[in-house]
Amino acid sequence: MPKSSTKATAFIRDKIRGRIYATRRLFKMGRLPNALIIGTMKGGTTSLFEYLGQHPNVCTCVMKEPQYFDSQYNRGVDWYRSWFWPKREHKVVIEASPHILFHPLAPRRVHEVVPSAKLIVALREPVARAYSHYRHWIDLGYETLSFREALDREASRTADLEARLLRGEKIDWLPLRNYSYVGHGRYATQIERWLSYFPRDQMLFLKSEEMFDSPRTALDRICRFLGLPKFAFSDLNPHNQRQYSGLEPKLQARLASEFAASNDALECLTGIRW
Repeated sequence: MPKSSTKATAFIRDKIRGRIYATRRLFKMGRLPNALIIGTMKGGTTSLFEYLGQHPNVCTCVMKEPQYFDSQYNRGVDWYRSWFWPKREHKVVIEASPHILFHPLAPRRVHEVVPSAKLIVALREPVARAYSHYRHWIDLGYETLSFREALDREASRTADLEARLLRGEKIDWLPLRNYSYVGHGRYATQIERWLSYFPRDQMLFLKSEEMFDSPRTALDRICRFLGLPKFAFSDLNPHNQRQYSGLEPKLQARLASEFAASNDALECLTGIRW
């Protein structure tokens, strides 16, 4: 097919989808999810979302990251509901917005909207996660500093933003989201916040590394957690992975030291240890 025809087809398809979405929102169609993949950023959430989308009893969100509970909350619950188009056979309705594990207001918001939702948390070794986070923003043009400079300036770039969010101030949360390379990896603090709203049996904690090493084992565990029948997933290739040069040993050691106390607390909370 000529490139011009492909573009025209895509344009028409997007127009039709837009009108369908607008109609669904107008008439409050759709269904709220009963499961969320809440994090972590650069922890394999795209792969997990795509894997689960193969299951015949799972309805995935029209787009992977609606980001309703962090940056789109002002749009209202009808906007959020309209992104889910389940059929009768869909037992689980799910989305994946990996930033909400880190967002300080997300646990309360999720509890207010979908208090019975099951929450899946994929956690990646925090040093590797931090560097992958940084390289991802470099690739997208959000970051221009060296990794060392970005770590040195993290505190000043994100100073007081979390406290202001918790005070209810309307601020741009993107600097906090984008530049908290170390902050995102302090998992224990984030999980304690979620556990103050949700019972432990509504949360499933996974090591990202184990999910990629043994995806079928991880998916069997997830299916049991979600109450889904076992399924022979066919495509288990990783999604959205990038290859980077190795991290400088001194920075590796610096980050390992930064995460040591948090990792100890995480083990007490979840049993996860790297």
